[in-house]
Amino acid sequence: MPFVYKEITDYSLVPQCVKFHEEIFNLSIQDVYPAHFYSMIIRKEFPLGFIIGCFHEEKNKLAGLAVVLAGMQPDTVYCPIAGIRPEYKVPQMGYNLIYKMLDTAYTRGKKTLFGICDPLDAGLGKLFTYLGATFYKYIETPYNIANPEEIVIDKIFLRTSTNVSKSIQQYKKQLLVDLLKTYPIVENSFIDAPSVLFEIPNNVKELEKENKEKMIEWRKRTRIILKEYITKRGYKLTRCLSGLVNNERKTYYIINK
Repeated sequence: MPFVYKEITDYSLVPQCVKFHEEIFNLSIQDVYPAHFYSMIIRKEFPLGFIIGCFHEEKNKLAGLAVVLAGMQPDTVYCPIAGIRPEYKVPQMGYNLIYKMLDTAYTRGKKTLFGICDPLDAGLGKLFTYLGATFYKYIETPYNIANPEEIVIDKIFLRTSTNVSKSIQQYKKQLLVDLLKTYPIVENSFIDAPSVLFEIPNNVKELEKENKEKMIEWRKRTRIILKEYITKRGYKLTRCLSGLVNNERKTYYIINK
């Protein structure tokens, strides 16, 4: 399917942004960014940031979205939303969207991007760490959403250089099987080591559909590990990798002091 990645500057596309936020993140209308907020982000006079969209070229439907806000610190921006519609997801789509977002910030003189995402989102974890990001702060239940039936998702903050070409050049390819031989794995007890590994689901969205209780157990387990290593000990997540382990696909984070 043909897709085009571009900055959204047309106000007529704002309703698509609102709908995308509501549907992709499974939010109530009370928790979705309102249309006037998106309008303030893209306005010509004193814009609050910029928005990158991935559009189906033939249908002009929004398939991916990345929202970027101006940071309070000099030369920084902040990304609160980045996602792809599952029905349109194809290889490299997420990479192309984030690359376009970072490159746009870089061309405007912004040096650092901060962001926030679900720590169990393996796709974003692999993508952002490939592009040089470090996940440095863990937030437990960052906000209350209006729908009490929704599962509360913890968040993790990241920071990365907007010079994405340089970050990719500095990336050192590693295989999961090699990491598993090198670093200890946190499972039932904490390990005192400079670097450790811990497992996350390969696809948390699919797991939620198949077995919500199992997904909740993953979230509880991950919360315990991240609170201990990131919040208490000051470790940082620096790499997320997937690979075959005994003919079964696995995904792990590596955490470093």
